[in-house]
Amino acid sequence: MSRLLITDAHLLHPETGTRTDPAWIEVADGRIAATGTGRPPGAGQDVRVLNAAGATVLPGLIDAHVHLLVTSLDMSAIASWTPGYLTVRALAEAERMLRRGFTTVRDVGGADHGMARALAEGLALGPRLIHGGKALSQTGGHGDLRPLGDDSVPCCEGRPNFARIADGVDAVRAAARDEFRKGAAHLKVLLSGGVASPHDEIAAVQYSEDEIRAAVQE
Repeated sequence: MSRLLITDAHLLHPETGTRTDPAWIEVADGRIAATGTGRPPGAGQDVRVLNAAGATVLPGLIDAHVHLLVTSLDMSAIASWTPGYLTVRALAEAERMLRRGFTTVRDVGGADHGMARALAEGLALGPRLIHGGKALSQTGGHGDLRPLGDDSVPCCEGRPNFARIADGVDAVRAAARDEFRKGAAHLKVLLSGGVASPHDEIAAVQYSEDEIRAAVQE
């Protein structure tokens, strides 16, 4: 069991909104085990001691709605980015999230199993990543980011992206199964326009009831 003792720290308690006088906090295997004010407990040989020098310490934050892959809304620039460059930018953003205090994030469109694995194995710095793979969008929906002059048909959905296009009950079911096959912990289905949609209105109703039911069943 790895243990850490942080001393001379102001502790911020989110449940009460209070900040203590200089105190100590003991962490065991990455979880808060004990806190207190006054003289800290003795530290054994297997305990690492960190003097916070009066800094404020708070529990790791959780952001339940992020898009790790969306590091820009400049569609014309993104069109020229390679999958490798997209991934490196996303992992750089993950490190910035961690340094802002977020130790767990839930990605609801874009991040994949490879990014989660890289973070879990320490290949890149960042929070614990719970990913949902690509969100599902109908053609012309919130996740269809093609410019109006682009008549190409999306193929294979292999490129890193915020969403994938699936039309009809069978296609929605297959796309949902494919995202879960690739390790998605949840699935986002885009049912209306959004503030970042390039072409559709935010109040636009998208996907039929049968398509939605197919995704929910999966």
